[in-house]
Amino acid sequence: MADAAISVEGLTEFRKELRELGKTFPRELTKIHKDIATVVADKARSNATAMGGQQRHAASKIAGRATQAQSRITVNTGGKVGRMANAAFWGANKKTGWYNRRRYRSDTKPQFKAWVGQSWTVGAPSGGPYALNAAVNQKLPEIAKLYNTGFDALVAKAFPVGSKPAPWEIK
Repeated sequence: MADAAISVEGLTEFRKELRELGKTFPRELTKIHKDIATVVADKARSNATAMGGQQRHAASKIAGRATQAQSRITVNTGGKVGRMANAAFWGANKKTGWYNRRRYRSDTKPQFKAWVGQSWTVGAPSGGPYALNAAVNQKLPEIAKLYNTGFDALVAKAFPVGSKPAPWEIK
């Protein structure tokens, strides 16, 4: 897997400055990341539902997660549906479970879509995990807007006028 779709230069230093100001500021940074993860996860579930088949069946297993350092989209693998969710979104190279039995090995129909591999770019218009990477690409303008408004509000609150500016830049 490649780099993140949006990188924030100076985020590590910014987080350090926030920790020095108190416990509430780092939590607000996590909230910004959580808002972004929620927006992208909602779009990914919508994409998966529109794809139909296994992706629609596993759409409920897509979730947005966040920390102070990142937003990410995960596929929960718990429960009956979760066992096939990774293969539904990441694909597979071979048949698994009951479809891997000897009597089905001559069947040429694949059980899952092709495996996406490891050399795809996050947020690219094509490639990557089915439904997930497309959602990141489709929401890039909204992600940038959420980062900008969220960071501006946080910086204004954490570093009032007259204090030194936070060392961050969104690319």
